[in-house]
Amino acid sequence: MKISTYWDSALPFTVDDVEIYNLAGVKINTTNKLSINKETNYNGHIIWDTSGEHAGIYIVSIKHGTETRTQKVMVEK
Repeated sequence: MKISTYWDSALPFTVDDVEIYNLAGVKINTTNKLSINKETNYNGHIIWDTSGEHAGIYIVSIKHGTETRTQKVMVEK
């Protein structure tokens, strides 16, 4: 799954800034399943390997600097 996002170019942006939860609020173990594809210094894509995850809606939380953003994503199988 590819998730478009942006970040503050003055701060490093890594997969440690990203957490994914199911709708029950349970944090998904994304160890070795996330990567960042930087297109510029301030935007790009979060790549999430969803193999092994159930189809459904998930919440992506990005905590970067003093900002926290969330967005819903849908995993289809």
